[in-house]
Amino acid sequence: MQKKEFLLGLALLIFGAWGCGNTSVSIPQSETSEKVQNDQGEDEEFEEESKEIAECYRVIYERAAETGTLGTLDTAKNIVECLGNAGYAAVDAENQIDMVNSEKVKAFIRNVEEKVDTELTIICVAATGGFTRFDLQTSEEEVWITRSYLSWNGQIPETNSKERYRAENWNYSKEGYLFFEKNNMSGYDGPSGYTALRVEQLDERCRDLNRQYLLPIGYGSNNMFITEWNEQDFGELNFYDMFHILYPLVYGMPTPYEVSYEGKLYYVPQEEFERVVMSYFKIGSETLRSKATYHEGSKAYEYRTRGFNDWGNSPNIPYPEVVQYKDNADGTLTLTVNVVYPVEKLSRAFSHEVVVRLLPDGGVQYVSNHVIWSADNIQPSWYTDRLTEEERKEFYGKP
Repeated sequence: MQKKEFLLGLALLIFGAWGCGNTSVSIPQSETSEKVQNDQGEDEEFEEESKEIAECYRVIYERAAETGTLGTLDTAKNIVECLGNAGYAAVDAENQIDMVNSEKVKAFIRNVEEKVDTELTIICVAATGGFTRFDLQTSEEEVWITRSYLSWNGQIPETNSKERYRAENWNYSKEGYLFFEKNNMSGYDGPSGYTALRVEQLDERCRDLNRQYLLPIGYGSNNMFITEWNEQDFGELNFYDMFHILYPLVYGMPTPYEVSYEGKLYYVPQEEFERVVMSYFKIGSETLRSKATYHEGSKAYEYRTRGFNDWGNSPNIPYPEVVQYKDNADGTLTLTVNVVYPVEKLSRAFSHEVVVRLLPDGGVQYVSNHVIWSADNIQPSWYTDRLTEEERKEFYGKP
């Protein structure tokens, strides 16, 4: 792979979106996918229906487009609420807003279990103001999905594509997620085959805490929430990855330390490196220097960006979801977090407890992380350790 292709791949991965005891239904094997082939009249009627859905929130969309607030949580909430008032089951594409008319989805799920023929439409709102439309139909033991898309071209809503497929791995989890999947052939380069929709409501403070303290870190290219550590023993927590993630939060600008194919070596001034890390961790200089490579003479930390062979990120990584919280007597908060892994159809790949300390100035310090043991826990296979110097020499032929 050429360097230019690698950098383009990194950009796509960084901006990739999440895919938009368990009760499961075993669906028999049959034809799994087909292009929707209706007569022209049926196609036109379907497109008009989608455009009517868009029209019901046109005012919200146009106002957001004019004020530059498309993609904000408030705009997504307003659109979802508008669709709910119009009678649709609707949710945002990133499952950050409670689904409206979720009882309709639960009724459909029950009908699937009881083999009752029924139909349902679910609207999944995108950050751009468009949506994915899922038209679900069940007959006997099979669930068929017609998936279509609508986007806005200026002030004109336009339908894009439509396909029909049999839902594989239909599953409603005890945490309240509906998962289903299209069985794509190997090498398929179209839309993601899996869909994860949170149906059950989630406490709003849990959502707020998640947005503040978990989502800014996430699980991509860092081990902060998948390893055991605390302020007395930081264990295997990698502070180089934390520096990369936290730099924009501290300085309010993208990190100037650019990624490259092989990973690029920098010498970061002591004050800068320690300011970033110590803004979010209660750690002394001596301890931090023992966890990184520090040069006393130049008062700088060695910092190498991840490269192609240890980038270890993809659009298919899980995302965190705070499901419980506890206010502690010492002023800290204990957050219980589920690892939601849509590509594996898991609403709890494993759980972990994160303790945070809220600071008087509005800041936060991360105090500890503990992975809650369960026989059902899966290994965080999405995570890749940084290359050692020996491994770097082996891959790139130079240090």
